[in-house]
Amino acid sequence: MRAESAPAILLAVQCVIELGLLEVAEGAACDLNAAIGLDDAGLDALAPWHPSLVKAKSASGAAQVACGDELALRSVLESACVAPPPFNTVLPAIVARRSMREDHLWQDLGLPHRAALSQLMAAAFPSLYQRNDRDMKWKRFFYRTLCEAEGFSLCAVPHCRDCSDFERCFGAEDGESAFARRARGDEALRQG
Repeated sequence: MRAESAPAILLAVQCVIELGLLEVAEGAACDLNAAIGLDDAGLDALAPWHPSLVKAKSASGAAQVACGDELALRSVLESACVAPPPFNTVLPAIVARRSMREDHLWQDLGLPHRAALSQLMAAAFPSLYQRNDRDMKWKRFFYRTLCEAEGFSLCAVPHCRDCSDFERCFGAEDGESAFARRARGDEALRQG
C-alpha cells in the first residue's frame, strides 16, 4: 500500500467495521456481511487489519443482495478504485453499501469527520475525487454520476450557482459522527 494512502484507507476500514459491529450488536443489522456489503471472503481479506472479523461472519457467508442502484454504484467505484489489494475489491462494495444509508456518507462509514472521507476518496478513488472538483456531497455526486451514465440530467438548471437546491448538493456536512451520536444516546439512557 502506498504510504500516503495507508492512513485514510485503514481508518475507513476500521471505522466501518466498528460501526457495522455496533449495528449488529444493536440489532440494526442482521450481520456484518449485510451491514457493510461484504461476503465472508471480503471479511477474511480484512481480518489482518481487524482480527474480530473471524468471529463476525454470517451463517450464510453471503452479503445481503444489493439493489440496482448499489450494484451500479459499486461498478463505478470498482472501475475507479486504485487501492492496493485487498482494499481494491472490498472498498467499492463497502462504499456502495453504506451509500444506500440515510446520513452523510462520512457518518455512514463511521468516519470522524468529512475530511476523513475526502482523504479516503483521494487515496482510493482519485479519478472520482478529481471529478468532484467543486466538493459536492459524495452521495449527490454518486447519484449524479449514475444519472449521467444513463443519459439523464439530474439538474434542472445549467449551472449549479443558479440552482435553488445548491445547499442540498454543496452545503455543509456537519454533525456528529455515528459513534458520538450513539455515545450521547447511551449517556442519556444512563441518566434518564
